[in-house]
Parts: sequence; C-alpha cells; structure tokens
Amino acid sequence: MQNFDVALKEIFQTIGTNLTEKLAGAAPVEWLNVELPETRNARADFVCRLATGLLFHMEFASYNDVELIWRMLDYRSMLRRKYGTVPRQVVLYMGREPLRMPHRIEEVDANGNLLIYQTQMLDLGDLDAEELLASEKIGDVILAVLNRHADPKSTLHRILGRIVELEPEQRMRACRLLVILSAKRNLGDTVIEGVKEMGLLIDPMEDTFFRRLYEKGLREGEEKGREQGRGQGEAAILLRMLRRKFGTLSAASEDRINSAAPDQLERWSDRLFTATDVDDVLA
Repeated sequence: MQNFDVALKEIFQTIGTNLTEKLAGAAPVEWLNVELPETRNARADFVCRLATGLLFHMEFASYNDVELIWRMLDYRSMLRRKYGTVPRQVVLYMGREPLRMPHRIEEVDANGNLLIYQTQMLDLGDLDAEELLASEKIGDVILAVLNRHADPKSTLHRILGRIVELEPEQRMRACRLLVILSAKRNLGDTVIEGVKEMGLLIDPMEDTFFRRLYEKGLREGEEKGREQGRGQGEAAILLRMLRRKFGTLSAASEDRINSAAPDQLERWSDRLFTATDVDDVLA
C-alpha cells in the first residue's frame, strides 16, 4: 500500500490533476506537509491551501476501514486548531470490494452530548473514465486505469497513447506511476506488455523503479526456469519407471505427466510402489 499511496500523492501533488479542483471546489495554490502526531497516522495523506484561502484534506483508503471516519474527525479538529480554518475533506477509496465505510457519525453519549460529523467518500473505481481520459493533465489520464467499469485493455491503450506523446523524463515517470496504480486492478503485466508493444523507450537501467522491476523479472524467470527443469526431470523419471512396471503408456497418461507440477509428480511417484496399474498412480 505504501508505494500506491506515494504514487497517488505524486499524481495529485506533483503532476497535478483537474480532479483535485473538482473535489475541492477551487484550485490548490500551496501544498502543506502536515504532521499530526496525535493521530494513528503521523501524517495526513494530502493537504493543500486553495485559491479561496480554505484548506482541502484528502485521505486514501485501500480497504473498508470502519475506523477511518473517526480519524477523519481527528484530522479535521487538528487542522482546524493548526490553521484556524475548517478543511474540506474527501476520502478516496480504491479497494476491490464495494465501498461500505461509514461516512457519517451521529451518536449521543451517556451524558446526553450529541456528536454529528460526516465527510465525503468517493470510490476511485467509479470515476468517469471518459472524463479522465479527455483531461489535458496526464495525472487524470493515469487515474483512469482505476476505473472498474471500463474495458481495461482499451483504457490502457488510450492511456499509453497519451504517455507516448510526453517528453522522455515525463514519459518515464508516467509509466512508473501507471504500473503502480494498475497493480491494484491486476493489470501490471498488461501495462508492461503494452509499453513494449507501443515502442515506448524505457531503459530499465535509467530508473530505480524499473531497474528493480527488471531485476525482479530476471529472478522470477530464473526461478521459473529451475522449477520447469526440475519438473521435466521428475516427469522423465516417472515415465521411465511406469513403462518399466506397466509397459507402454497411453498418450493421455504421458501428457498428464509431462504437464504436471513438481509436487504432483512427487505424489504420483510415492504411489508407484503400491499401485497395480497406471490409473492407481494417476488417480
């Protein structure tokens, strides 16, 4: 979640979006790094001062956290004390489950004291993908990948089409952020393949994020290769033992063995000594 939060902050704060102004009601003019040590989270996710002079506070949520509404109330109180003005607040939710966090508190304590508080909660997956894709700001365009209703491959193709028009440094940053956000929709590999297909010039050695991604891919490829090699070796041994004990095997049996995972081959091998026919082994 940490990388995802960092990516969202970079999109909203560094690259910039029209979505911020739409949610806040005015354009941001100053970003505020607000330390709030009394809350469970030491730092508010996103706080800025608007052109109107008011404050805007936004938190990111990746799952339905029933306690978040209380933390938002804490943030409101502390920002009010720190800056002397009540912030406009929004929670941006990007979890895979439907949004069902409470957005309102209304309770009376044992002494009859009444507390009422509410905040806006917005599911990023429900944002209008077409509106985001049409934005002149690349931050909005990248956020479109989080829409859960639009066709993912078509959306990615359009996002990459916008990214390819950027300058090399901006292109690298946009690709990095797109990979991070797309992982939330299990589209990370699709993005990387799309980058290759569109001929986006990304040298993994020039960027720390892509270098780590490249090195991880190498490690996983080597591990997969070793696993496949071990499986092929075990399959060959099992086939030889079965032929020696039961004679010629059917093509279907050989196919099952050659395509089996190493752990399955081990289980079949254990049955070999007590089995009376091939079906007993492969049952």
